[in-house]
Amino acid sequence: MASRLISLLCLCTFSLHAQPNRQIHLKLSGLSDPFLLEKTEQIFKGASDSSELPILTKKWMETVRPKGWQASTLESFSLKEDTFSLHFFQGPLYILDSLIIEESILRSHPDLQLYLRKKPPLDWETLEKKLLTAIRADQGGYALASLELEGVTYQEKSSGVLGASVHYRWESGPRILVDSLQVAGEVRERLSFIYAFLGVEQGMPFTNQLLATIKNRLDNSIYFELDSIPYVEISPANQATIHLPIKNKNNSRFDILLGILQQPQENDLSLQLTGSADITLISPFRRGERFTFLYQKLTTTSQALFTQLAIPYILGTPFQVEGSFDIRNQEDQFLVRTFQAAVSYQFSPEVSARLTVNNRASRLLDSTISTSSLSIPSLLDGVQQSVGTGIRINTLDYQWNPRKGIFTDVVLSIGSRDIRRNALVDEAVYEGLAESQSLLELQSQFSVFSPLGGRHVMHLANHTYWLNQEVYFLNDLLQVGGARSLRGFNENEFFTNLYSRFSAEYRLLLEKNSFMYTFFDYAYLENRASGEVLHPMGIGLGMNYETKAGIISISYAVGKSENQDFQPTRGKIHIGFVNQF
Repeated sequence: MASRLISLLCLCTFSLHAQPNRQIHLKLSGLSDPFLLEKTEQIFKGASDSSELPILTKKWMETVRPKGWQASTLESFSLKEDTFSLHFFQGPLYILDSLIIEESILRSHPDLQLYLRKKPPLDWETLEKKLLTAIRADQGGYALASLELEGVTYQEKSSGVLGASVHYRWESGPRILVDSLQVAGEVRERLSFIYAFLGVEQGMPFTNQLLATIKNRLDNSIYFELDSIPYVEISPANQATIHLPIKNKNNSRFDILLGILQQPQENDLSLQLTGSADITLISPFRRGERFTFLYQKLTTTSQALFTQLAIPYILGTPFQVEGSFDIRNQEDQFLVRTFQAAVSYQFSPEVSARLTVNNRASRLLDSTISTSSLSIPSLLDGVQQSVGTGIRINTLDYQWNPRKGIFTDVVLSIGSRDIRRNALVDEAVYEGLAESQSLLELQSQFSVFSPLGGRHVMHLANHTYWLNQEVYFLNDLLQVGGARSLRGFNENEFFTNLYSRFSAEYRLLLEKNSFMYTFFDYAYLENRASGEVLHPMGIGLGMNYETKAGIISISYAVGKSENQDFQPTRGKIHIGFVNQF
């Protein structure tokens, strides 16, 4: 009836045109429900002639019918002088009273059950979407299952309200099981690793979502990329063979970053160079392992060295083991060595949990040893030992240049800090100091990427660190500052036991791995060893640009804190180059 009415409106528009510049009044009849009256007046208000009615009527039906007014229609209209009269048939309000399906998997689907418990207005489009989601969530291997509408019965629930009981017939079709993966293409990883990485097992039920899940994992993989769309072949025995046309990605990386910084002294206009070289090897032994080697030259006399090895999917399981070693010397003051071992369990490609064991040893360097001070020194030899647990969530759509998604990594550790006596330090320094004290350490990172439309992306992030112990020594604290943490400041300029940095970054995407950006950083920074509290902030801009040789990056940042004025002429410039092989 609605389609016939719209056709009639199109034919009759020539006879009902209002004169220009006339005030047209809207008169509605046939409607009593407040919701219908409000929406009808909002949609038809301002209509000046019947030529607008087809579009407005369609918009009106798309608005009211999902709310249960399935039979409501515009029955007639007229335009007399300055009054536009519209007469409607309201009809009853339909609600979804019950859903009858024989298949228990669909009846027990949580989202569908929650929807049904609300006794929602009858909306066929929403109901079919919920049913489709439930079918896709079926893990029983009935990938060819279908639903067919058997019938609908109505019962009056109250005056003007009808309850609909909808009956569907479930056609399960054959139960399909996964037979094998067929890899077409040159890959270095073993087939057992590919099975574990994709979460596929021989004999598992083949589901509607399996191919989509496989494609998503490959799209976000650091190991593989698709040559074409994966597809499935089902044998007469209902065995599914999944064909994967894939090849290895060039994701081993050589990353070099050079910093050109002003000297921290106001009257010193000379430059100092800092830099880092980062090598990451992906799957050198064909088991998906990742090896990282990072060297940093922080100042003229400060360096840091970091190595890490991670081996995922041990024996085809979701477990990953990793170990890392970090050594850092701060000018001529102290040397810190850190070892960490971790075991992770991957619940899904996006979510993993891990346990960590940490050992951090700090040793004073000869030139900083005091043999006379009887007060608590800011530096003392010691060992921190702790165990921790954490969780990581990664839903980024593309790891190197995301458009949307979140990344969260949180680790909480407990342990102790033991003082190690130094033979060159006066024994009186240790009087009154506890040989051992407990510690609590929290590290968290959070990033969210949100598309703004077109090539525009907003990146919001927070990095928080908290160390809680009774007595604080400078060589126990986290060091921040520089291009990889708090931009606009020298590398590792700040010592902190409590640090929270908030970042807002706007990106203009140029290509897959190329973008321009501008950013603002703000941090709260507390140093209990010195009693200092700072609120540094930094602003800047930069660009990453992909060439055939690799990705070239350049950035400029300037910072301000209680100890540093905002001086654009003393900004920090960093130039980087990333080669993937």
